[in-house]
Amino acid sequence: MFLLYSWTRESIVAEDLEVSKEKWQRWIDTLDGGDDSIAARLEAAARDIQRIIDMQTSAKWGTTEPGLKAFQKAYTSYWREEQAALRAMSQNAAAFAKQVQKALELLDTNEEEAVEFLNQAARSMPAGPALKGIGQFLPSRH
Repeated sequence: MFLLYSWTRESIVAEDLEVSKEKWQRWIDTLDGGDDSIAARLEAAARDIQRIIDMQTSAKWGTTEPGLKAFQKAYTSYWREEQAALRAMSQNAAAFAKQVQKALELLDTNEEEAVEFLNQAARSMPAGPALKGIGQFLPSRH
């Protein structure tokens, strides 16, 4: 009977590991896996903002009224900041996808090390402290 339980428990662990692998691969694909990924959409939004910035010309705003010129400068500055934020988020998503990929490779040899690696990667990101830890997404063994 013990042998059967042991074999069954290993099967459960293997299935849990596959669930984690599939989930982590979905994260990679969602973050940086093509044209519909988060990183790609953020970069596309940054390109859209560039078109908005390019439309802030003196033909639109005029060149003689200081109030309009000041507003044009502030408005353009706002869009540049938004564009920079979107590009940073895109880069962070792509970088985190690479970390998830590394953790996925570690998962075969040492699950705890993989989880800790991924938790550390999450903590090191600008939004890291807001994350509770990747371990919460692994199937419970209890």
